[in-house]
Amino acid sequence: MTLYEQWLTFFAMGVCGILMGIYYDGLRELSRTWPAVRRWQAVWDGLFWLGSLLLVVTALWMVNQGVFRWHVLLGLMAGVGLYGWLFSRGVRRFFQHLYRLLAVWTSRLVWFVRRFVITPLLFIGKGTVRVAHFFMRWSAGIYSGIAKIVKRK
Repeated sequence: MTLYEQWLTFFAMGVCGILMGIYYDGLRELSRTWPAVRRWQAVWDGLFWLGSLLLVVTALWMVNQGVFRWHVLLGLMAGVGLYGWLFSRGVRRFFQHLYRLLAVWTSRLVWFVRRFVITPLLFIGKGTVRVAHFFMRWSAGIYSGIAKIVKRK
């Protein structure tokens, strides 16, 4: 492995460390913003480690055909440290705003569907049931009237 490949591997692992930090902060802010997600924290942690493993293995394979050396760990630690020192606060704020925006959009979408889809369908359904009850009573009245006429004769 040449010196160029070693530096390339180191910097690629630094970028992977930064991406792992972004992924981790995204999942952390998701569980903070939406408490219902906390029930699935073990699943999210598993997805984090699986995604991180796939990211590192793919980057290693593309950079140096999967050779694992000590500078791989050094690059990952440097990337995570640099991310935590420079970018973590801004990325967490971004995810906070993004998840709040998604919550607002979701609540407005639910309101819209309830208002303009479910309510009219319920109105139509209830009206149909009322009309059916009316015709059933009306036909029962006609039937009983006919039955009375037939009984008299």
